[in-house]
Amino acid sequence: LAFAIMLSIKNRKLPLIYFLVIITAGSLLALPFLLPIYVINLSSPRFTGLDLHTAITDSLSWGDLIHLIYRGGGEQFIYLGILPLVFFLTSFLVKQNRIAWFFRGLLFITLLIGIRELPLSLILHKLPLFSYFRAPSRFLFLGVFAASALAGLGFDYIAKYVDVLRGFLKRHKNKLAAAILLLTFLDLILVFRLFVPTIARETVEKKPAVAEFFEESPPGRIFSVFPDEFYTEYYFLATKQPPPKEGDVERRFSVWKETLYPNYHLLHGINSIELYETLANRYMSRYLALLGGRNIVPNVDSSEKLHKADMDPTEKLEIFWQRNPLADFLGIRYFISGFTFDKEKYKKYNLNFPRLTRIVVPAMQANNYAPAVNVYENPEAQPIVYPTRITGLVSNGDESFDRFKANEFEGIFVECKDCDAGLAAGGDVNIYITPEFLKPRNGRMEFSVDSPNSQFVVFSQTYYPGWKA
Repeated sequence: LAFAIMLSIKNRKLPLIYFLVIITAGSLLALPFLLPIYVINLSSPRFTGLDLHTAITDSLSWGDLIHLIYRGGGEQFIYLGILPLVFFLTSFLVKQNRIAWFFRGLLFITLLIGIRELPLSLILHKLPLFSYFRAPSRFLFLGVFAASALAGLGFDYIAKYVDVLRGFLKRHKNKLAAAILLLTFLDLILVFRLFVPTIARETVEKKPAVAEFFEESPPGRIFSVFPDEFYTEYYFLATKQPPPKEGDVERRFSVWKETLYPNYHLLHGINSIELYETLANRYMSRYLALLGGRNIVPNVDSSEKLHKADMDPTEKLEIFWQRNPLADFLGIRYFISGFTFDKEKYKKYNLNFPRLTRIVVPAMQANNYAPAVNVYENPEAQPIVYPTRITGLVSNGDESFDRFKANEFEGIFVECKDCDAGLAAGGDVNIYITPEFLKPRNGRMEFSVDSPNSQFVVFSQTYYPGWKA
């Protein structure tokens, strides 16, 4: 928009008009897609805005500017390459050109936003709409676009003086050709495995043993228990040193794939309960965070984020077992864990976790250390549909979460503002439900219920706007 306004100053506002027409037409075409996303976003963690700590995650440091010429990992989107960098630097010889000054300003502003030591990202977070965004370094998408435009202007500047420099170029053509070839070679080699570790296609496509196990097991929700902590411990035992900041790509991928780290289960169609998803339901994200889930949960007490707790993994497991009624409520039938569940410890909480399999992963063995992935069953996990008595009525989801947590994850609290309090009265549960869905298909599920009177049935799915029973 700013670029269109700048061009319109001397062009009778035509660029701005064209820009507005394009934006309007594109918005109308995207409306059928954007409206459902907006409705779902009303239930997501981001709808209430991100806290400052979450919002500035993955911002840049001054040292990250080296990635202008050296392709880095993570969220640093500022790689230009060597030859484009030469043309980019040449663009600063271009003087009286308002387009060049516009893109210089755009690059400068995005750098100010993306660098964590500077206050602009903190100020931006206070503005409307910007509180929904995280990772200030992603504004460098615009910065790289500006740098690319400037590189084009730099190349154009050199091209204008080809005739003037023809004699010089002719005398030194061999040296210049060699220099260009060398720069091109360096540009290519910097994105290869030596500098940017990659993972072989065969490694990605190979199905882990734990996925094969679940394909042959009865269906049920799966939860990976502290996979980050397991990777850290595994790396230390395998290499006798802590994992590097950027991470060992091959080892980390192997560990996360074998433990079905959130989103990795999608590679093999496994039904894990946890998913890194921007539009995930905020209450489900909070529940999973209490068990060690890793989805974004802004504006809540740090004690609710078990995976962020500064304690030994064995201590986290103790808290995890104490909160097992929550896993029962969420219907988590299987736990995947690189850590062995200590029977003597979890029995203190009247729990029973039969170990279904222990898979030693040859690809992860190192220094005589052979890690294993364990799969435990949670026999008390609730099915997808089951009858129940109502513990209490609440007016909103936050109250339901707070009361459920205060009740140590026991009971069922129903959000209903206008319901009669008598609905929560006790009574025998006398109901029959078909053990399997009659007509499961995308967006609709049917099952049979047989009851002599009105009773409550729990359909254990995350609520999103539009769900109807």
